[in-house]
Amino acid sequence: MKHLMNTTRVLVASDTTEDAHLVQRQLKAHFSHVQVSTDAGSCLEDFERHAPEVLVLAFDRLDKARRYYHGLYRLGGGLPQRPHRTVILCSQDDVHAVFDLCKQACFDDYVLYWPHSHDGLRLVMSVWNAGRATTTRLAMSVWKASRATSVPQRLPPTPSGLQVRQPVEPGRRARPLVMVFDDDAFVHRLVDRVLDPLEWETTFAVDGNTALAHLDRHRPDVILMDIHLPGLGGVALTQRLKASPPLAGIPVIMMTGDASKSTLAHSMEAGVASFVVKPFTRESLTSKLEAALAPLA
Repeated sequence: MKHLMNTTRVLVASDTTEDAHLVQRQLKAHFSHVQVSTDAGSCLEDFERHAPEVLVLAFDRLDKARRYYHGLYRLGGGLPQRPHRTVILCSQDDVHAVFDLCKQACFDDYVLYWPHSHDGLRLVMSVWNAGRATTTRLAMSVWKASRATSVPQRLPPTPSGLQVRQPVEPGRRARPLVMVFDDDAFVHRLVDRVLDPLEWETTFAVDGNTALAHLDRHRPDVILMDIHLPGLGGVALTQRLKASPPLAGIPVIMMTGDASKSTLAHSMEAGVASFVVKPFTRESLTSKLEAALAPLA
């Protein structure tokens, strides 16, 4: 217990300095490293500087917390991918919506806190559990890395400027790399939560240009594509990938909340392998990924 208190880094984010310091004082009695971030313009800088294992969203309304967290992802080009847990403070009016978002793994935990906390230790326990979970996940990642039998090799660029990963030697197996092209921070968070990091490797892009830049550096095993990707849309980007010989064989799974016949038809014509409807469950996503990879095995 004392080890967690001394090592867990906590960042309290809020749009109100008074609220941030109120929560900070409450946590300071139990954790040694508690910082605050109250300037939306420096949210990414604060996150990278403090490298929190637990991020407390101390906003008095759900829409503010979502806007902040979404902005953190967009500014970071798909970040924050640093292992951390989120605890959101909410009001009675938002508790049911926040409960649903936590079930969808958009946030890790919530505390009914506004206008005043009815259980002063509930927040402390939530942060404590979040810190313990993050520590466990980091330990498992280190263990996995130490047990790895192969590391994907980076090859010189192909004539098209794209790279292809070296085939894994017989008898050696690497985690499939899943590239997620979506500008919604909550989708990033959901994918990151539902895919076991010991089984899957993930990387994220928030728009078509970032996606193409990712593909210049790495060749994924499968792509999760948002149909409404900003800039170059999901269908158009899929068409471009299928027209490029080094990338044409990568299965594309389209993520959409629009299951209309026209949407499905346009996507199929572009060359997608299958669809997954948002919000998705762990079972529905992993089954789609495994099915898309099965022909390549």
